[in-house]
Amino acid sequence: MKESEAVMNEPPSPSFATQESEARLLRIDEVSAIVGLKRTTIWHRCNPDSPYYDASFPKPIRIGSRWIAWNSRDIQTWIAAITAQGHSG
Repeated sequence: MKESEAVMNEPPSPSFATQESEARLLRIDEVSAIVGLKRTTIWHRCNPDSPYYDASFPKPIRIGSRWIAWNSRDIQTWIAAITAQGHSG
């Protein structure tokens, strides 16, 4: 078996499999690191009153009075959509 075939036949790493199959809640700093936007920009994209509002950006989920998070699947779907949009334009 060639080395390239061995790599292709290996199961995906646990972190990759977890990202794809299990949704988890992400705090603002995690979202910022994943999408490459600053915290302020993310808040502007979520705020309908902001001139930088982006209706396609995933909506945060309020959990309790002070805890806000985003669904990791929503973030990954948004990234896939803007990536596909960039390639089709």
